[in-house]
Amino acid sequence: MNPESHPESPCIGVCEFDRGLGVCLGCLRTKEEISGWPSFNAIRKQEVLERLAAVKKRGRRGRS
Repeated sequence: MNPESHPESPCIGVCEFDRGLGVCLGCLRTKEEISGWPSFNAIRKQEVLERLAAVKKRGRRGRS
């Protein structure tokens, strides 16, 4: 991945935070991932996207 290219936010506009799961029910990100997204570098953003893909593949929500 080109470190200069920043992935787009995975936000889908369904912003409902589940405190029990610790994630947004729309994008499955944690509060830290949501609030930090604008300042994350491209590598950190890609790490978040990879975690989200793994969570979706398993069909589970929350941190891996």
